[in-house]
Amino acid sequence: PLFVLLPLISFLLTLFAWRRRLKNHSWCEAFLATSVFFGVGIVLATEALGGFRLICFTAFFWLWITVALVSAITLFLSPKIRPPVPPSSINRLALIPRLLLGSIFLYVLAIAVIALVSPPNNWDSMEYHMPKVMHWIQNASVSFYPTAIPRQNHLAPGAEFAILHLQLLSGSDHFANMIEWFAMVGSLVAVALIARQLGANITGQLLAAIFTLTLPMGIMQASSTQTDYVAAFWFVCFLYYLVRLVPSHSISWPLLLGLSSSLGLAVFSKATVYIFAAAFVLWMALTQIKQHRWRTFIPFALVAVVFMALNASHYVRNWNVYANPLGPYQEPAPNTQYTLDSHSPAALASNLAKNISTHINTPWPRFNAAIQQGYVAFHQVIGWDINDPRTSWGSGGPPFSIAKTPFQDERDGNPVHFLLMLSCGAAVLLVPTLRCDRTLLIYGMAIVAGFVLFAFYLKWHPWMSRLHLPLFVAMGPFAAVILVRLLSAKGAAVVAGLLLLLALPWMLLCQQRPVLAQETIFNATREHLYFKTPHQNYEAAFLAGRDFLRTENISQVGLIAGNSSWEYMWWVLLSDNNHSVRIEHVNVTDPSNRLYEAEPFRNFHPQALVLLDQQTSSDQITVGSATFSKCWTNEAVTIYLEARETSLHP
Repeated sequence: PLFVLLPLISFLLTLFAWRRRLKNHSWCEAFLATSVFFGVGIVLATEALGGFRLICFTAFFWLWITVALVSAITLFLSPKIRPPVPPSSINRLALIPRLLLGSIFLYVLAIAVIALVSPPNNWDSMEYHMPKVMHWIQNASVSFYPTAIPRQNHLAPGAEFAILHLQLLSGSDHFANMIEWFAMVGSLVAVALIARQLGANITGQLLAAIFTLTLPMGIMQASSTQTDYVAAFWFVCFLYYLVRLVPSHSISWPLLLGLSSSLGLAVFSKATVYIFAAAFVLWMALTQIKQHRWRTFIPFALVAVVFMALNASHYVRNWNVYANPLGPYQEPAPNTQYTLDSHSPAALASNLAKNISTHINTPWPRFNAAIQQGYVAFHQVIGWDINDPRTSWGSGGPPFSIAKTPFQDERDGNPVHFLLMLSCGAAVLLVPTLRCDRTLLIYGMAIVAGFVLFAFYLKWHPWMSRLHLPLFVAMGPFAAVILVRLLSAKGAAVVAGLLLLLALPWMLLCQQRPVLAQETIFNATREHLYFKTPHQNYEAAFLAGRDFLRTENISQVGLIAGNSSWEYMWWVLLSDNNHSVRIEHVNVTDPSNRLYEAEPFRNFHPQALVLLDQQTSSDQITVGSATFSKCWTNEAVTIYLEARETSLHP
């Protein structure tokens, strides 16, 4: 497990070396530059090793040993800072900034503990985030593979690339949640730097960090293996380099390289960033063309080359299987097309209103019911069904509702922060001194444009809030600058204190990772915590199925799953007893089934089939030329063994 420290050691050595080379010796700027450098390195190294089928512990171990040695040599050869800069400026801070900084440190530390103690256990992690990592390790490659859960293949893999490194170096998933935690920490640094660039003092910079830190969805995601915070981190890195580049009267190649790398990494982590970044890219293009005319061709070419270097391989994989560089437009289930089927004014108004609704749920049922009645009345006025499938994703899913705050990392909104955003937006329009700040105004307008474009392009579903996270993180500097200008330092500190206080329930009461409850992450077994979700009814069936397979001494498992099945638990449960177990999807109808003819899938012969979510009631299933008979069943799990004289176990 100690090998998992190699990336951290390498990062710290590079951070110290990078700081020495910066003119202002800024720790924060060095942190962002080092993060982007390592992000690019992880993507390119993983793609290269995967191309040679070298996704394995040995290759990753020597990769990080080499990186650590090069980082150490670079630090040794870097010129020392002269005159020496004081090791810390904390002692020069006033009382209020010290208190804010101390609060940030405590919250970050608490979330780190939750992330380290808890296993990956939210639905998306079980369905596709973690399974794809296990398939990559098993296949020694990041190439696509046959799967009944196409999101394992076609969705952007940036965050999972990073998890893959920790998974191999540690030999477990104990550090998998730390990728999102690191992304949160990086986002705090980035928004503070953006706030500084927008004119905020130290109090404003810390308020921007606290705005981001206390986002309810952000707090819960930072201790999970979701990917939205990773995308948010690279997105705000892109914005930081952008707000530095826009006012520059000369072409800055380091800023362009940081900007293009950050944008490429953001898209490689979450495709929604295409939408969120569109207005900002337009802003950059217009300002650069205005300032540099024809000379902007080479900078734009650099941005395109770096962007494609990071994303081209995934585009090719998607094209080869799904005939689209971004993957399929829908999932293999009714009404799962991602984009809107109607762009009428009523449809767009409905979808925009429903996206807003994800951030106005509260702990008070009566208030929520009143808001929902207002939504129903609004839809009656515009003549649009609130659950119309042309603007609502999924078939048979939960209808639109504004429910009580569930404290889930899949559904909770950011109501307080949303109200602050509205208030700050109104202030910009009403206060002349704020309205005259052109950069601040355009920055805020670009965020609003990203939200509107998102609502006008993608269908609504109840889990929309987590997809909005990059925009809320980016809003932190905007809100902080306005609040500090309108309020005194003490007033800004009061706002920060309220945000910290109001965020505590989401840190302590998250359903998947509870800290204050009868059963917490500290008194429950790790195996049980995997099932600590709103879907805990799977636990008994999964454990009983695991025990049955152990008695049969099975090492080759064929998986028959639905589009949203809990696959990852089978990797955890079966590898606990037999590390050589192999799991492959069989009888796949997704276009990835053409990969059965390639290695290493061509010669796979399962000894048992695990059927999840009752995909069929048949007593026999044929895989290739082999026939399997139902031998064991228990609610959500059915197990088939190769046909023989056998009786059905309960």
